[in-house]
Amino acid sequence: MFRKLGYAELLGRLLAGINDANDNPGDQPNRTPDPASRNDLHGLHGHVLAGLGHTEADVAGARRADSAERIYALAGYDLTPRARTLVQVSDEYDRNGQDWVACLDAGLAFAPMRREEPEDRHLGDLTVVATVGYLARLHGPDTRTASVYLGDPPRLYDEDTPVSLLGFAFDLWGINPADVGDFDGLWATEILRRLGWKPSARAVSVLISVQACEASGHPWGVTARIVATLNVSTDPATGADR
Repeated sequence: MFRKLGYAELLGRLLAGINDANDNPGDQPNRTPDPASRNDLHGLHGHVLAGLGHTEADVAGARRADSAERIYALAGYDLTPRARTLVQVSDEYDRNGQDWVACLDAGLAFAPMRREEPEDRHLGDLTVVATVGYLARLHGPDTRTASVYLGDPPRLYDEDTPVSLLGFAFDLWGINPADVGDFDGLWATEILRRLGWKPSARAVSVLISVQACEASGHPWGVTARIVATLNVSTDPATGADR
């Protein structure tokens, strides 16, 4: 029985692995030690599969697999074309000893060129939380969203350039500002739905919290800490959630 694994979910799980490496540098390096010698659940994608609840013991044949793509298949995942390209390219860079951010950046350069499927737009709370944490570190934890008005959702773009935390998140998820168009100024959850995205109930809760933090003027690092510890009680969780 295969479960479809789409682009947004896979991206979020990769970001979560990178965030964990940066938060715990002594326990989890941000590159794969001795990448040429491994054919198992080590490496960047090994952390993704561990986050999905897998161990080497329950993925038969993982030690003999010659690629992360093959290991996902052995673990029971059917990758969309975009997710497959993200896996292939990032895994190639991982096996060449690149740090995990470089692996991700390489995958992000190629994956959006592939055909999109509905599952690529399934958005869980894990992807939102991981994206916010990644962007807060990338832009600096003291970064704030400018020109906010309490009670109103911050605009995502200024002349198609991201100017808010979720504007940069949309950009990372591969959403084109031209597609957002006149929807900018609505709440992010409404924009996503109008663009055909499927945020889970838990993702909706986190997105609302992120924009509330932005509108209140919180630094992005504070926002990341808040949403990372948010007790989302909305059930049931979907496969794309934590």
